[in-house]
Amino acid sequence: MSQEASQTLTQLHVAIIGGGLGGLLLYQALSKNPRFSVTIYERDASLSARGQGYILGINPDGYQALASAMSQSDLDTLFKGSDTMMFLMVDHQLNVLMKIVGTPGYGRSVSVERWALRQMLAKGAPIEWGKKYDRYEEVPDGGIRAYFEDGTCITADILVGADGSRSKVRTQRCPNLVVEDVHITSIAATVGTDVLDKAPTIKTLLDQGCIRVLGKEGKTLLILPYVAEPRPDAPSNVVTGKRVVWALSFPTPSSELSETLSDPAKTIEYAVQCVQSGFLSSPDIAQLISCTTPSDVIFTPRGLLSTVPPKGNPLLETGPLSVTLLGDAAHAMTTHRGMGANTAFQDASDLAAALQAEGDIKEAIKQYNEKMMKRGITAVKASKQSTDMIHAQGTFSGVRNWMLWGIGGIMKVSQKLTGK
Repeated sequence: MSQEASQTLTQLHVAIIGGGLGGLLLYQALSKNPRFSVTIYERDASLSARGQGYILGINPDGYQALASAMSQSDLDTLFKGSDTMMFLMVDHQLNVLMKIVGTPGYGRSVSVERWALRQMLAKGAPIEWGKKYDRYEEVPDGGIRAYFEDGTCITADILVGADGSRSKVRTQRCPNLVVEDVHITSIAATVGTDVLDKAPTIKTLLDQGCIRVLGKEGKTLLILPYVAEPRPDAPSNVVTGKRVVWALSFPTPSSELSETLSDPAKTIEYAVQCVQSGFLSSPDIAQLISCTTPSDVIFTPRGLLSTVPPKGNPLLETGPLSVTLLGDAAHAMTTHRGMGANTAFQDASDLAAALQAEGDIKEAIKQYNEKMMKRGITAVKASKQSTDMIHAQGTFSGVRNWMLWGIGGIMKVSQKLTGK
């Protein structure tokens, strides 16, 4: 092999901190290019060390990003038979206000179990488990040395922080890029599908799509079908197979309520109180929640975080270009617009393209940072608007429901006229 060819094939080592969906997709996008050696460092002990949430709505932009790195056979395995995702917005008594096909503003979406997508993306990935990232430092040759809490360190040409909303990479790389508590708390549990025999209205609605219940005083309930992840190493009380998820979120002025509900039994008690007090007054909802046991709780209270939109672009103002971010590490957003994973997928696809482009790699990363942050902060703002809307209180909640009902009626007439 000539010296020129040898130099052309000199590998760049990319270290990805975080084995979530975005980091895994970045690996898949780079894995077929011999110019790159990629390693993922994940704090969890294994792929199934903890639950991975429930289903994702994949919008057209997210699907295109996945398709840029995944084989058609893998995509077919994940999405074959997947229906277009529909959301039904209903009031506290399950009266339908509006039906939304796909993610608002993003066309038609398809759904996938989050754990199934993560397993697919992790196929063949070189993941070092149990690696809790601590910090990085620049080295004289232009590389980056990353340190871990176990005392080990590695050196890479490119370091990518894909370590979520509480990113340690971001904290060091962009200390002025911060996240804030939006004072919304979420709790969730799953129940067996047999509960639907006692909740016929919910069963009928679930046959059409996912349900968003807009309760009183800012309480809101998400109900959706779910196939729980097979976990051979899971505790004996973890149930797998077909389930129904309910996720209750509500305004929380302080962290005191979250601390009070840290016990699963108290989590259920609070949900029952919401029903009994009339915030969620449907008999079907009462059945759904009353059948929940402490072992059914997926997670006790979690406060929602959102990136504070910066005035400029912190990634362009300070720090080494050989350290960058993607997904929630760069632009954490609330969950109520369905944009978090989709935006992370676009980040991964764009970063892979930037790294593989001809020319100065650091200039390419700079351009990626600019595009990624602009898109991400736009999604952060849109997601926060959706969160505020569904948790509206007082007069605003009534106005919201009337508006949704009116828009829903117009959409229904339009669909009849156009046949769509």
